[in-house]
Amino acid sequence: MKSYRLRIVLLLATVAVFLAAAVGRNFHASPSASAQSTDQLGTSSARAADQDITLDKNESVDKDSIEKNPTAPDDTADSTATTTSANSTAATTTTTTKVYQIPVPLPGGLDYAANGVGTRNAGFGTIRLRGIPPGAVAVRATLYWGEIRAGLAVPLTETVSFKGVAVTGNLLGTCPAPCWPGNFFAAYGASVIALLNPGLNSDYLVAKLPSSLTDGRDPWLTAPVPAPNPLSEGASLVVIYAHPSVPVAARVITHPVVQLTFGTLTVSHALGVPLPAYGTMKHTRLGADGQVGSSTFPINFATDERTFIGPNALALTQIKGPGSPFNVNTDWDGNDGLPLNQLWDTQTSSSGAIIPAGSVAYTVRYVSHGDCIVPVIHVLGVK
Repeated sequence: MKSYRLRIVLLLATVAVFLAAAVGRNFHASPSASAQSTDQLGTSSARAADQDITLDKNESVDKDSIEKNPTAPDDTADSTATTTSANSTAATTTTTTKVYQIPVPLPGGLDYAANGVGTRNAGFGTIRLRGIPPGAVAVRATLYWGEIRAGLAVPLTETVSFKGVAVTGNLLGTCPAPCWPGNFFAAYGASVIALLNPGLNSDYLVAKLPSSLTDGRDPWLTAPVPAPNPLSEGASLVVIYAHPSVPVAARVITHPVVQLTFGTLTVSHALGVPLPAYGTMKHTRLGADGQVGSSTFPINFATDERTFIGPNALALTQIKGPGSPFNVNTDWDGNDGLPLNQLWDTQTSSSGAIIPAGSVAYTVRYVSHGDCIVPVIHVLGVK
C-alpha cells in the first residue's frame, strides 16, 4: 500500500512540474526559461549578422560657433500661422520657422547633461535632469523619443507634450522593430530650449507619446501580451550649456544612429572638424529596447551587452559591460525605466582621452548576445 501511494505522489508531482513549465512558457515569464529554447519579447535566440556602418550626419558646436550664430531651433508647435491674401478671402496656413535667441557672449566653453525615462505602456513620464552647474546658459536642448509602430506609413513629424506644451519633432530615422510585434521603430527629436526651467536642472514631464496603453502595466506579464501598437519606448533630454568652468575650446558633437542590433554593431562617426586638445571625454548613448530579461526575471544573455569606443575599429577600448576595466554594468538594461517597464536607456560615461586630439572620426561598437537594442543618439563631449 505504501509503495502504491508513493507512486501516486510521484505521478502527481510530475504532472504539477509539467503544468508549471507550460504556464511559464505561455506567459513569457518563466525565470528558468532558456535563451536557447524560448525567445522572450524584446530578445532573439539567434544573433544578428555583424553590421559595420559609417554615419556622417552630426551637429558639432563650440563656444565660437554658437557666438557666431546665437540661435537654436524652437519646435514648440504653435509655429503655424493663418494668413489671408489681400486678393482673396480664403485663409491659408503657412509654417514659419521659429528660433530661440541665445544670450551672448557665452560665459565659457560647452558641456552637456542628459537623462531619460522609460514610457512603455504609459506614453508619459518625468525626466529628472541633474548635474548642470549654477550660472550655466543653455545653447541646445533636444527631446528625443521613439516608438514601435504598425502599418507602412512613417510620419515625418510627430507632436508630443513637454511640460504641458505641444512640441513637434522631426523624424530622425527608422529601423526594424526590436523583437516586438510591429512594422518598424521610429525615433524623433524636437528642440525644447524655449521651455527649460530657470537653473536648467529640473523635473520635466513628457506626455502624449504614442502608446496603445497608458496605465503602465507590465509589458511581459499583464495581458494583453504583447500590447497592440503603437508601443512607446522612452524619451531623453539632452541639454548643451556654456559655463565659466569649462575650457573655451571644449566641443560637443551629436550624432543620430537609429540602428537595430542583436549581434555586433560597429558605428563609425565623422566628426566634421578635428577634436581639440582635451583632458576629459564624455560620451552618451541613448535608445531603446534594453531589458534585464522578462519583466523582473533576469536572463544572463539579456544583461551581457558590451560597449567599446575608440578612434577607429582597430583601436577600441571597452568602456561598459562584463570584462570592462572601467564599468562592468551594461548600457542596455532599460535603466531609465527600472525596475519596470525598462526598455529605454540614457547612459553617460566619462574618461580620459580615449579618442586622440586631432581625430576626425571615432567608432562605437556594441556586442549583444540576443537582447534586441536600438541605439538612437550618440553625444560626444571633450573638454
